[in-house]
Amino acid sequence: MMHRDEVRECGLAARDAREALERAEKATEGPWCIDHGRVRQYRPDLGLTIHDIASMSGSRSWAADAEFIAAARSDVPRLARAVIAVAELHRPVTAYPGGVKREVCEECHYPTQFGVAGAWPCATIRALSDALEVEA
Repeated sequence: MMHRDEVRECGLAARDAREALERAEKATEGPWCIDHGRVRQYRPDLGLTIHDIASMSGSRSWAADAEFIAAARSDVPRLARAVIAVAELHRPVTAYPGGVKREVCEECHYPTQFGVAGAWPCATIRALSDALEVEA
C-alpha cells in the first residue's frame, strides 16, 4: 500500500495506470480475438488471425478465460487512459484560505464564506485509491 505522501507526490492512481499502460504497450499489438480455443492476434487489414497469444486447452472455463484475455488487450489501455485523465485533473495545489496554508484539490476546490472547500485528497482521488487498494 502507498501512503498519503506518495499519493500526493506522484499521483498514485495515474502512476499505477501508466504502469499498466506500459505493460499493455509492450504486449503483442491488438486487437485480439478468440479462434478455436486460442486467443490470437487479429489483423483486420489482412482479415485473419496471425499469432497465438494464449491457448485455453484444459481449462474448464476456457471460453470465459479466452474472452477475458482477448478483451483485456483493448480494455486495459482504455481504462488506464481514463484513470490517468481523472487523476491528472485532481491534483493537489496549495491554497491559503484565511492566511492558512492548506492543500486542496485543483479541480474540486472552491471558495466558501469560511475559506476554501475541496481538501486533498478529494473524494475522487480517495475513490480511485480505494478501488486500487491504496492508502490515500
